[in-house]
Amino acid sequence: MITNDEQLDQAMEQLGRMYRALADLRKEVLQVNARNFVLMAEGPMDEIRRLEEQIGVYTGRADVEINESDVWLRIVGPNLAWPEAPTSIVTAFLDAFRKGVQAIAVFASRGQLTTRPTKDLKRACDLHIVAFQAGGLCIGLRAPEEAQVESFGGSDNALVSQALEQFLQVADWVGSDDPPEVLEQLCPDPHERRVLLNSLKPFVPRPLGDVERVEISGTAVPRSRKITLTKTSNQRLDRAIDTLAAERVEEHAGDLREIDLDSSSFTLRNAEDIREVRCTFEEDLLESAKEAVDRRVRVTGVRRMDAGRRTAPTLRVIRLEILDEDASELVAGQTSTQMGSLDRWQ
Repeated sequence: MITNDEQLDQAMEQLGRMYRALADLRKEVLQVNARNFVLMAEGPMDEIRRLEEQIGVYTGRADVEINESDVWLRIVGPNLAWPEAPTSIVTAFLDAFRKGVQAIAVFASRGQLTTRPTKDLKRACDLHIVAFQAGGLCIGLRAPEEAQVESFGGSDNALVSQALEQFLQVADWVGSDDPPEVLEQLCPDPHERRVLLNSLKPFVPRPLGDVERVEISGTAVPRSRKITLTKTSNQRLDRAIDTLAAERVEEHAGDLREIDLDSSSFTLRNAEDIREVRCTFEEDLLESAKEAVDRRVRVTGVRRMDAGRRTAPTLRVIRLEILDEDASELVAGQTSTQMGSLDRWQ
């Protein structure tokens, strides 16, 4: 760690030596054997990254990057570090973050969710990657600055900022020990609260996934404190969603099949001793349901009961959890027809 200007000068000299060593290897080895060049360059490259990280911290370059970003995501798990990490995990968490903010923005603009957000709204909610940092897989994100959301009026700044703030407020509550009353004060409307909770759920590390926790920091985070979401955060999130159901709650595990996006319904098959369960779902679960086609899931829902104690034929799903270990892998068995029908809704 660099603590004074003298150490900074020494680090700069050492950095120069490492680059000269790398240049010599390039001249002598690269043209002869590219594979050997890569192997022999590992030592200098590791030292270059270490020195540049320390120089960045001491000179303030790291602070510039931090303050250029609205949000920093740090994804923690085995073998997850910059500059090398599985694309499936990176894209899964970035997409879950984007779609969560987008769903909240749509609801804030229209008072309900829709399966067809406008192109302008999608672009406005498409946060930009502005930096990567060492120390794990750390990604800096910033909201777009110039795009206009013509369909809703006004600039995207206010719309996306509001949606991002709500997303982070709910994440802050889920990652804390605050009582449920705090969440109710943040969002008194039960319908809106369910939208917020379900928008966050795909972003929380899954119980069987490779990601152990996600840390959120940055200028947009409430109270400027780091938010930490772990696999156990799912339990707190699920309890909050379940309390919003006035009817009796049922839970089933099975294979999600035959999704119908027009009627917001799907069939759950191979569910314990039940051959199949017909399910409907609200718009806040649309993205989760699309991702879960032909996968093993656990659904929690309610059935309406009339005065004669007869139960409704369909289960109204209030939360959905994919049970597959790999949260980002597409199922190879999906037909081209299924994939084509889903792509229209992306």
